[in-house]
Amino acid sequence: MRMSAAGEIAFIQERAKLAEAPVQLIQRELPQPQLANAGRVGHIAAAQVIERDQLGDRRRVAALAECLADIAGGQAQIRLHHVQQAALADIRLAHLGFVFQSNFLLPEFSALENVLMPLRRLGRLAKEAARERALELLHDLGLRDHAGKLPHQLSGGQNQRVAIARALANDPALILADEPTGNLDTVSSAAVQNILKNLSRQRGRTVVVVTHDRAFAEKCDRIIHIVDGRIVQKAA
Repeated sequence: MRMSAAGEIAFIQERAKLAEAPVQLIQRELPQPQLANAGRVGHIAAAQVIERDQLGDRRRVAALAECLADIAGGQAQIRLHHVQQAALADIRLAHLGFVFQSNFLLPEFSALENVLMPLRRLGRLAKEAARERALELLHDLGLRDHAGKLPHQLSGGQNQRVAIARALANDPALILADEPTGNLDTVSSAAVQNILKNLSRQRGRTVVVVTHDRAFAEKCDRIIHIVDGRIVQKAA
C-alpha cells in the first residue's frame, strides 16, 4: 500500500533525524540472540526461485528459514523467543546485513551518509571512527572518490555497491541478498556477484542470495531450488 504524501514527508523527516542523531544518545547494549549451528563461516548459497510467483512476506521468511537450516545440515536454530519484540530490530541491525534488488538508498543523503546511517544507529563507534569505517568500505568497493555524491549522481551498479557497503557497515556475520543483481546491466551484475563471492571467500562472511539468475546461482557453493515457497531440490 502506497503511503500518503503526508506519510512520505513524515518518513523522510524521521530518516533525516536518524542520520543526524548524536551517537551518545543512541548507544545501548544490545540483547544477544542465541545461535546454535548457524552455518559454516565463509559460505555462499543461492536460493534459486524457479517461478516468479510473488511470494508473500510470510512465505519468503519461511523459505529463507528452510534455506538457512539446509545450509547448516538441518541443524540451524535461531532462538529469539526470549527477546522482546522491540529489540528484534536492534538484533537485525547488529548481526545481519541486507542487500535488496532496489538499493533503497536515501536520495537526500550522499553515499557516505547512507553508509554511516547504520553505524550511527548502532552507536558502537565514535563519530570519527564511524566515518573512517564508512570511507574504508567505500574505498574497498571502488567508491572512495564518489563518497560525497547523491544516489542520482551515481550509476545503478555504483548505487548497489553503496548498498553493499551499508550492509557491511556493522560487520555482520550473515549477509542476506534478495535479487541483488535484478536491476543491473550485465557488467554491473558481474561486479556485484564478484563482490558477494569475495565477501565469502576473503572475508569469511556467510552470504545467502535469492535469485532467478541460474548463472549467478551456479557460481555459489550451494544451490537450493524453491518453487512456490517450497524447497524442491538441493544441490551441493
